[in-house]
Amino acid sequence: MKANIYIKKNAFTYIELMVCIIIIGIISSIIGMNASKAISSYRFKTNIEKIKTYILLSRDVAQANQSDFFLSIIQKKNGTRFLLGSDEKQGIFKGEKKKEYFLKDIYFLFDNKKVKNIEILFSSTGFIFPDKDLEFYNSKKKSKKISLLDFSQKKMKI
Repeated sequence: MKANIYIKKNAFTYIELMVCIIIIGIISSIIGMNASKAISSYRFKTNIEKIKTYILLSRDVAQANQSDFFLSIIQKKNGTRFLLGSDEKQGIFKGEKKKEYFLKDIYFLFDNKKVKNIEILFSSTGFIFPDKDLEFYNSKKKSKKISLLDFSQKKMKI
């Protein structure tokens, strides 16, 4: 007489594996979306800090060098280009080539208007011209206003 021996298998079925894979996929996509938002927010904040640094650097160099210094901001398709320099023939930065910086995925409005480029002049006496507002934003429409008047050490009257 033959005995029927049943061996119990401790393995997952195909459906159980698919359910686990789907759950892992959903959890990882939620984590990925949150990480993407956090990275985008961090990148925007650091770009704004860089822009503030460019403005402060331009102001301080103009005063230290006792000559006019400019910051050109040029809007491109994939970001914004910054040129820092001086046309002066004397001082520390005479004959210095323009320094160029590029920030991806950041764009600007000048005095609430979209413009292609703007040149900001920093005088050795502490004036900034023009002393309007710049608003920077990214492709996700996160924005930050920067008032150039806040960086000026003197208020210019025209």
